[in-house]
Amino acid sequence: MKVSVYVLFGLFFLVGCGESNKENQADKKKSSGPISGITSLPRNGGGSKNIPSFSNEEGVLKMGDNQSPDKFDDPTDLVLPSEVGGEAVTTIASGAFSDSSNLTSVVIPNTVTNIGDGAFYNNANLKSVTIPNSVKSIGSGAFYACVSLTEITIPASVTSISEMAFLDCKKLEKVTFLGKPPVLKQASSIFENTSATIYYDPKIPGWGANFAGRACEPME
Repeated sequence: MKVSVYVLFGLFFLVGCGESNKENQADKKKSSGPISGITSLPRNGGGSKNIPSFSNEEGVLKMGDNQSPDKFDDPTDLVLPSEVGGEAVTTIASGAFSDSSNLTSVVIPNTVTNIGDGAFYNNANLKSVTIPNSVKSIGSGAFYACVSLTEITIPASVTSISEMAFLDCKKLEKVTFLGKPPVLKQASSIFENTSATIYYDPKIPGWGANFAGRACEPME
């Protein structure tokens, strides 16, 4: 059963120093815990189905215990909201959707600026990722071992990609960059064990015959 998931989550920002900081830490612990009422909505009818809830622990968004596999019971298209409770969604936390073998696609909203380390690590059936022209950084191992991913478009807003971001994406064949070459960390590991060819806009300067150890070709 193919489903679309609309995930709601909030960001908690606590500021303080000295004794007030201790009070804030206490408040932070109290506010941490499951965010209830998250459901998956079947695309082709039927009732709603509960999925594991998120928790926010000291600003780090997690799903379930953040370690267990199969966070979704059915093949799932994940659509993240641009805001929750009036607060913009700006970061996908490290490991937030890791080991989700039933996650088949994800659409990231245009408020997000950072995709955290291992955010979608080891999602074996992830075939489609939409990254908006707001994301500035892609973290270490963000899509590591997404073995069903065949192509991806990197928007012009991305200025940095960290090591192993697409390592072991064994079916990845096409990576399209819409802007200037971003800064790379441990460049040789980013597309290691992939068959990726890099495509770029020939009107944008800075591109050469190779990038991150992969052959480059201009877009037609």
